[in-house]
Amino acid sequence: MLPLQAQTGCPSDCVCDQPPNWKTEELTLYCLREVEIQNLRGTEHETALMKRLFRWATVLEKMTVTFHCSVADSKAKEFCQMLRSFCRPEISIKGQRFA
Repeated sequence: MLPLQAQTGCPSDCVCDQPPNWKTEELTLYCLREVEIQNLRGTEHETALMKRLFRWATVLEKMTVTFHCSVADSKAKEFCQMLRSFCRPEISIKGQRFA
């Protein structure tokens, strides 16, 4: 029996070293009805993800967003308004601050 050797890292051609292409990936999340996101800061990357999530989750009904404690109430309200501007009208969006 050969002794097990510890692997020090992935090979150079490993898929985990490649940048993710989630911004161009087309998915269908046809069972996702409710989403809860915590510690949202309202960054550009988070906004991009949310836009895609609304497009991918074809039966989404409810989204609850809890903002990081560093996010001001005014910025949280503004972010929720922006989310409502690009989601389907039947999706309920609730925003709250992390306590």
